[in-house]
Amino acid sequence: MLLDRENELNGDFEKKIATLNADIVIDLINFSLEETKRMTGALLNTNLSHYVFCSSIWAHGQATTFPIIEDQPMFPLDEYGLQKAKSEEYLHHLYRQESFPETVIMPGQISGSGWVIMNPMANHDYMVFDKIAKGEEIALPNFGMETIHHVHADDVAQVFFNATTHRKAAVGESFHAVGEESITLLGYAQAMYR
Repeated sequence: MLLDRENELNGDFEKKIATLNADIVIDLINFSLEETKRMTGALLNTNLSHYVFCSSIWAHGQATTFPIIEDQPMFPLDEYGLQKAKSEEYLHHLYRQESFPETVIMPGQISGSGWVIMNPMANHDYMVFDKIAKGEEIALPNFGMETIHHVHADDVAQVFFNATTHRKAAVGESFHAVGEESITLLGYAQAMYR
């Protein structure tokens, strides 16, 4: 079955997913609380044993302490992060109140084959790398002190796989899918210039 979430209106996408009566649903392209509510509502009376939601470390927003852990308070900076944070809060509430079998995975900036990597200026403009290669100056936001957390797509996939294979330990939890270290934009730029 081929579906397009953007073209399926009035909950039709979620209803079609529910008719599959799947044991596990991994929702990678959900970007709003309303989509989350429609999907979980549609899955309530199915054979679902695990719903895995793809959030983002962007849901954390402004960091107050480092390292950031999954359950610390969130202060999203934009609508994308806000919707991810609201969806995560809703899912965990649904788990606590109704035992809805959910897990949240929060990837960092995904890299690898097929992904446009974020550059040291915190955007996706490839010309920044050309400037660096030529030794030209670039201007970093916030003196380059913002942090980003690149992670390879294969590693993110492994976190999703582990969540489903270790369902009992994963249900009701959030997990970061990131590398061991984050890097400041300044450190990233310095590494690219080297």
